[in-house]
Amino acid sequence: MTGNNLTEMSRHASAKMSREIYYSHTNLVVVDEKLAKEEGLIKILDVIDRDTDFRTTATIIISRGQKAKTFIRTLTPIDKIPSNKVNKTLQFTEEHLGEHMKTSVQDVIKC
Repeated sequence: MTGNNLTEMSRHASAKMSREIYYSHTNLVVVDEKLAKEEGLIKILDVIDRDTDFRTTATIIISRGQKAKTFIRTLTPIDKIPSNKVNKTLQFTEEHLGEHMKTSVQDVIKC
């Protein structure tokens, strides 16, 4: 679905689905670099923070060099769920290489 913000996108999706959209299982938020530059993270995070169903402990990343939807659709033979692969990769590179710090939505909101 598309929309000017998460709330609008959710409304459009709800009209096409027979079930309620459930964000409580979200563990990764991927923001397109273009959107982050144009809108700023404040607007994006404000909607997420106000939604009581959304986990602010979810990891947030900005997709550089490709659209967020392309990034999240990437599958690997080992990890069938893209968000698990991203979270594991971030954790590994942070622990072993000291780069790419894993950051949650609430960490960004606090800053």
